[in-house]
Amino acid sequence: MTFERARNLLLLGSRSLLAAMVLAPLAARAEIAVRITDLRPGAFSGVPGLDAAVFADKLYFAGTADGGSLDLWVYDGLSPATKVLGSDEIQPTYLTVWQGALHFLGGPGGDRELWRYDGVNPPLEVLDLLDPGSGSPAFLTPFGPELCFRATSPDVGAELVCWDGATAPDVYDLRAAAAGCSPDNRTVLGDRLYGGPSARVPFLGGLASFPVGPYVMAASAGAPLIQVFSLREPR
Repeated sequence: MTFERARNLLLLGSRSLLAAMVLAPLAARAEIAVRITDLRPGAFSGVPGLDAAVFADKLYFAGTADGGSLDLWVYDGLSPATKVLGSDEIQPTYLTVWQGALHFLGGPGGDRELWRYDGVNPPLEVLDLLDPGSGSPAFLTPFGPELCFRATSPDVGAELVCWDGATAPDVYDLRAAAAGCSPDNRTVLGDRLYGGPSARVPFLGGLASFPVGPYVMAASAGAPLIQVFSLREPR
């Protein structure tokens, strides 16, 4: 398949999706998006990517007012957004509510671990998975009484880890190799945790990586899986 043919297919799919959105009932699109904060007035962004979660009826997100490393900010829906005390440059990512608190990947570049914020006291590191170094817990997913995520250790690489908040975390060595299986893109369906590594498959005349988890979940539920692609063109 030529690049031009692939481009036309992607454009056709994107335009069909946009057409469906435009023709949707107006009642379903009645609200108008408004900007709630401007941390860095001017040409630069204070919220380069909306990594956010709702906790205790407030919106928490990662942002910066000076262009440095990201801090943890909070917006209550009424007052201007404010920086959480003690969150300077902790670079919060994968914000997730679990056990009545906000959990996230945080810390400086050389020590990225699991952090917790209870809404009152300053954020703190609650689980050190790799000392020294960064365990880098990612894709945090509450699952029953546990919090499951991908994390790195020198023995098994990037694997599935589940923690109950009190005892030592369980590490599941899904791929017996130093690199690990890097289980990403998880979701919970019923009483099962679905996810998995990516698989490289033929796509548009080459090989592309796709996460396995959504396909496993769709097969288990007997539900269709719809791929949506977008193509960005220069102006």
